[in-house]
Amino acid sequence: MRIAFGPLLLAAVIALPCRAAESTDYSDLWWNPAHNGWGLGLQRQGDVMFATLFIYGTDGTATWLFASDVRPTGATLAWSGKLFRAAGPTFSVPFDGSVGIAEVGNLNLRFDASGKGVLAYTTDGSSVTEPIERMAWRTSIPSGSYYGGMTATAFSCNDPERLDGTVDVLGAMTVSAAGTRLTMSNSSTTVAGIPSTCNFTGDYAQAGRYGTVTGTFRCNIVVGQDGRGESTNVVPRLGSFTMDRMVTTPSGFTARLSAVDQDCLVNGQFGGMKLP
Repeated sequence: MRIAFGPLLLAAVIALPCRAAESTDYSDLWWNPAHNGWGLGLQRQGDVMFATLFIYGTDGTATWLFASDVRPTGATLAWSGKLFRAAGPTFSVPFDGSVGIAEVGNLNLRFDASGKGVLAYTTDGSSVTEPIERMAWRTSIPSGSYYGGMTATAFSCNDPERLDGTVDVLGAMTVSAAGTRLTMSNSSTTVAGIPSTCNFTGDYAQAGRYGTVTGTFRCNIVVGQDGRGESTNVVPRLGSFTMDRMVTTPSGFTARLSAVDQDCLVNGQFGGMKLP
């Protein structure tokens, strides 16, 4: 049985397994705040990361090392690649790539579920190990008007209606902030003119390019009418949620959603396109 929550087939209540979690994008600037003065830059494209290390050499001079082919090792959340040092003529003349580049060791990365990690590398026979975390210098809260909302899967439900399946509420959305307190409200037009609505309220924290919101929510989900079209069934869902991996750009924002309501577990995505 499919139920439209909006003009674009915005919901379905059918038995489906939980959607697979996306892979983490580690692209960011990383550092150890207890060991200032150096950093690690990561840029990920597909299954390859380009890593740059800006450090100081044994003589105190600024040193740039890079690993241009860092790949998963097969171990959980672990990556590895060869490490190189680059040197060349002054910036005012063309660079000659045939000289000044030398392999100096290996770079290894291991991340954990909290979003932090450990960097280990060798260069010129010396080994270095540093705990790392994303570097944040600016809070990026997605306040404004959007078109979007929630697309998710409910599973392990113990309610009488057995609402395991996709639950999408997509439509007009507003995001407002009072300091780092965020309120996200959206609705979708629909069954018998009655909209499904969701309201998420929580505290925002920044870690590098990613934001996280943790708080509580309430949704009123319209799941259909009786056989005679006389009564509309609205199911209230309320509980706690976490939106992580939130990335905000001038055109919108996206986040991964994990929630627990009175009957179900919910995993999915939340976000929106910025309205003019």
